[in-house]
Amino acid sequence: MYNFELRTGRISIDHQRCHDCTSLACVAACSLYGSRILKAEGGKPVLAIAVEETTRRDIECLACELACYLRGRQALTISLPIVGLEQYRESAHGHPAG
Repeated sequence: MYNFELRTGRISIDHQRCHDCTSLACVAACSLYGSRILKAEGGKPVLAIAVEETTRRDIECLACELACYLRGRQALTISLPIVGLEQYRESAHGHPAG
């Protein structure tokens, strides 16, 4: 699993699933709609920026995940933590967690 943190979340890419991907849709989407943080290397998506720069970047458009899901191999996942969500869901005003 290829993972990296960004300022607003985490991207995980299962490179084993990328093995048979011919579209590299995630890289194309990042180039067209995102902040160009992904590039193709050895037929797989990897960071196009220095690791040190990732903490200053955010996941602006989510296009890479959607493109991978629709035209790729469902290998890329974006996790966006929402601070306070669990507490809200467990409160009297929210819904039970789960």
